[in-house]
Amino acid sequence: MKKYLINRILGAAIFTTNMVANANAQVPKITLDLSKATTNVSPMLYGLMTEEINHSYDGGLYAELIRNRIFKDNATKPEGWSLINADTTKIKAAIKLMAATQENVPFDERRHAITGALQTCLRLTVENGGSRVGIANEGYWGIPVKPNTTYNASFYMKGAGSMPPQRRPGAPASNQPAVPVIADSTAGPITVTIESNDGKTVYASGTINLEKSAFWKKYQLTLTTSAGITPTTNARFVISTNRTG
Repeated sequence: MKKYLINRILGAAIFTTNMVANANAQVPKITLDLSKATTNVSPMLYGLMTEEINHSYDGGLYAELIRNRIFKDNATKPEGWSLINADTTKIKAAIKLMAATQENVPFDERRHAITGALQTCLRLTVENGGSRVGIANEGYWGIPVKPNTTYNASFYMKGAGSMPPQRRPGAPASNQPAVPVIADSTAGPITVTIESNDGKTVYASGTINLEKSAFWKKYQLTLTTSAGITPTTNARFVISTNRTG
């Protein structure tokens, strides 16, 4: 503790001395003569100072449209994501951020994570399907929509029944509720859309067939807007279904 204090005091003393010396020094003078050039500068040379403020990198220079795409922005809540439920009076659904820990995700699921670095996922649980339910991403102050534009979407998903997950011998029992049964083992469908924030206007849409499996699978599709739409940033990205699971 004494060493720390002494170092801090010495630092303050040096700083004060420098201030006195600078006060007595002459003010530097820079003269620019723009009438003649002494050397040529490459036209390819440029400079820019950026700082990670208001997503100038993620969502800025790196033109990713999905905000918090790997669910790492916040450890307790899925920032940028929200639940879509067309009929809250009849349909019971929820989303939850699932970290790959022994308490939250069963060992068998953690063993089959996408990668060792991507072990956090967003779980959508629909207890009784029938109406549209899904997850929406707000993007970076909206998803920009333009006419005649193709958007490439890719994501990992898995759908599983309610069979109790296998756990390591001696591992504590999970306090998570069982996942509801997917009604049958037929494929999907899962709808992917770019739509207005109120859900009333769909600018582009596509469909995938979600397999009933406990393993992650990568799904890819393209979403193309029509020529007649009006450009806007008042849009969101939505993955939805009307199935139970």
